Amino acid sequence: MNEPIWEGVYADFTEAPQDGPGYDSERWRSAILAKLAAARAAAAQHTTTIPAEVCYQDSMLPVVAALVLAARGRVEVLDFGGALGADYYPVVRSLPVNADISFHIVENNAVCALGREAFSDDPKVHFHERLPPPSEVTCDIIHLGSSLHYVADWQALLQGFCNYSPSYLLLSDLPAGEIPTYASSQRYYESRMPVWFFNAKEVIQCVTELGFSLQLKARYLSTILGVAQPYPQDNFEEEYRLGYSCIMLFSNGGEA
Repeated sequence: MNEPIWEGVYADFTEAPQDGPGYDSERWRSAILAKLAAARAAAAQHTTTIPAEVCYQDSMLPVVAALVLAARGRVEVLDFGGALGADYYPVVRSLPVNADISFHIVENNAVCALGREAFSDDPKVHFHERLPPPSEVTCDIIHLGSSLHYVADWQALLQGFCNYSPSYLLLSDLPAGEIPTYASSQRYYESRMPVWFFNAKEVIQCVTELGFSLQLKARYLSTILGVAQPYPQDNFEEEYRLGYSCIMLFSNGGEA
């Protein structure tokens, strides 16, 4: 049986036993040298647009919302394809109590009806069957979580977001990588739906030409069939296999 890592409960730091060199040991120096070598090797080997060694499994929306809140004292989010608003709770729970936040979700008619009922007692959450007029909504963050690839004219949608002059555009769980852009058909139980798979550089170019600046790109560990895994595409030729989806964060006009 392995020895426990932590032992004892003490009222003061100085009461906890101490012996040995700890982080001044040769063992520690060897470990951090090996970790640095591995990090450098990974950075040198990966020449893909999305770095494989930088991974996230959760949305970065709470972090981006916190940055906006710190800078402006309030934050307004437009979540395109945000379903029933599950992403709202990690945001509002991670921010200070009583933070000034407004959360707008764009979804289909049936989902909006369910959403209005589910959030009938929360005036911070709003549902829209179509994009609200920019004159009515001031968006600090536009978030698309696993939704852009379901839009036929995705370039026009991104162009339309410019009318809101958002500070940030956050694309989460975006199926983009070192593949050519192509359309496919996705099975969802008894249904089939057309979807896009994107070349990552093509998406970046499209968004930057709209006046945004890429601030972060990382691998997103999607949960598929209940498991965090690469996209199961063994039935595709290798050049069309995505692997993992990604996260892209853009700022408007280069402001960070």
